[in-house]
Amino acid sequence: MQTVPKVDLSRFMGDWYVIANIPTFIERSAHNAVESYQLLPDGTIDTTFTFRDGSFEGPLKKYNPRGFVINKQTC
Repeated sequence: MQTVPKVDLSRFMGDWYVIANIPTFIERSAHNAVESYQLLPDGTIDTTFTFRDGSFEGPLKKYNPRGFVINKQTC
């Protein structure tokens, strides 16, 4: 797959509502899932993944993975 020469990461920051996916083991029982991204001063991306577990009324779950930019010359 051909990649683009440059990505404006700031355009992708904020809340993204998950409307379709190929579920990972975490997402199999997720309802009302939202991924939030924030570009940090050190260049990493703070990610918050929240969802209701098992049903729309299920307990709120939250994960905080960290994203990294591998090729800093393209962003």
